[in-house]
Amino acid sequence: MSSMQRTLDDLRDLGYEPAVVERFNRHAGEHGRFFDLYGLADVEAIADDHTLYVQVCRVDDLTDHIGKAQRMLLPRLKRDPRPPRTALEALLASPARRFEIWSWGKRGRSWVARRWRAIDARSFAVVPFETAPNPLREEVSV
Repeated sequence: MSSMQRTLDDLRDLGYEPAVVERFNRHAGEHGRFFDLYGLADVEAIADDHTLYVQVCRVDDLTDHIGKAQRMLLPRLKRDPRPPRTALEALLASPARRFEIWSWGKRGRSWVARRWRAIDARSFAVVPFETAPNPLREEVSV
């Protein structure tokens, strides 16, 4: 099972309606390339009172993804008088939107995710899972 599928399953367990928003373009680059929504998110998950955007990665790639989220500038027209801002700043401008990075790694025979929530455009914090781990998935080693 992939990290993406694990993330979708966990989001459903948490009560979200998730959708994959990352797209693959086979004509980009030599072997194709994945493009994230706003350059940030692989998954968009809807809850009753907010929308969660999730970047899925391996534990080894966590710092790269945090740096990318903090640097990704929104495109602006040259005549736009507003100062440039990152996609993460725009996303977090509404309290009804959240951004998290879920880093997956193997602990023993189990796959475990750590959730990193963007507090603001410059800082992230670890967020504990609200539900118990799925016992069926814990037994599976991939």
